[in-house]
Amino acid sequence: MASMTVLEDTPSVLRIGSGPEHRTSIRVLAFLGTSLMGLAVLFQQDLALTAACVVGAVVLGMVALMLHNQSRQQEWNFEERVLYVIGRQRADMCAIPFDDIACIRLTKRRIARSLTGAATQGQAGENPRGRERFHLEAAMRDTGYEGIDHSFTLDEVRQLSAILVDRTGLPFCDEIDGSRNRPAAHQAVTSRVLPPEQPSPGSVLRLIEGEVRWPLSPGWPAISVMLIVLLSLMAGASSTYVNMQSESNADPMLMVIALGVAFFFMVIVTGRLAHAFLGRGQIVVKDGVLRRDLFSPMGNRSLEIPVQDILALRVIAPRFAMCQLQILNRTGQAAVIATVSTGVTPLTVGDLYWLRGVLNRKLQLQQTVQGDKVRHDVHDSNSGSSAG
Repeated sequence: MASMTVLEDTPSVLRIGSGPEHRTSIRVLAFLGTSLMGLAVLFQQDLALTAACVVGAVVLGMVALMLHNQSRQQEWNFEERVLYVIGRQRADMCAIPFDDIACIRLTKRRIARSLTGAATQGQAGENPRGRERFHLEAAMRDTGYEGIDHSFTLDEVRQLSAILVDRTGLPFCDEIDGSRNRPAAHQAVTSRVLPPEQPSPGSVLRLIEGEVRWPLSPGWPAISVMLIVLLSLMAGASSTYVNMQSESNADPMLMVIALGVAFFFMVIVTGRLAHAFLGRGQIVVKDGVLRRDLFSPMGNRSLEIPVQDILALRVIAPRFAMCQLQILNRTGQAAVIATVSTGVTPLTVGDLYWLRGVLNRKLQLQQTVQGDKVRHDVHDSNSGSSAG
């Protein structure tokens, strides 16, 4: 089953969104969470069982919320020749002109075998290395891509690819046969999109004194789950301590081990919470260098790349997977400067596109300044030679 479905089809607009499989998953999780809350009311006499039902219901609700936030839509506007990608959050929106799209690409990738696949690998036609998933993507001129659809059935994605190629007039790159038609690193062309000076009001990105900053939080759903885990560990440790203190023949070594294990995981979760609340990312382009810093109580990380070594900035945005903003250098290597887990982090895919555009503007300014400086030095050198 394809992950996307056509929601609107007119002569000027083709709008696609999440398919029935995605929507059904959200409804099932919401139903299970509601059922657990109902069981918590029925078993209110049993404190442990009630707590387990409440925790399970909250976790299922958080997962349903994450899946809900992944429900991005694509609007292909054939009159404006622009692809609009629209998410659930205000900042998760971007406009990609057709001029930035190199081709409509059909490719395949192998995924790891599930437990079910491992159990059935002896069947005829079963590939022991895992199943192949077919991906339909808008490949960008900067060698990035925006995921359009994916499926285990090739015919489903071929139908949508034929429609898009016919109505957009974009080239079609079929990589199913194993050939790679995607642009090479040295063919990368910087995006022409220059977004507004300031991000959207709903964005967590902040432009302060020439620096772009953002929090390293994994998002409130993930933070809520971590808080539930931390409270559960604290409650379990307290209960273990009280119960063993009340028993006269309790083994003190067993109590130390149980409390030590609980304390160990509490420290890990507390560290992740400190990272979520206090961590922040920062990017600045200055003195011919792009510098990215990640500040966190769990350790700082920095990355510096000279402006003259940067070929392009690209956004890698697969469907329902981690997205990245990457720097592509002139040797073809890529360095990740920002990541987004769709539906989880407060930083959105739309933020990555805005950040790419802002950095492109800064890089162009730095290259212009450096070019003017070189010409000025050459002029001064020539003037000195003439005077001599």
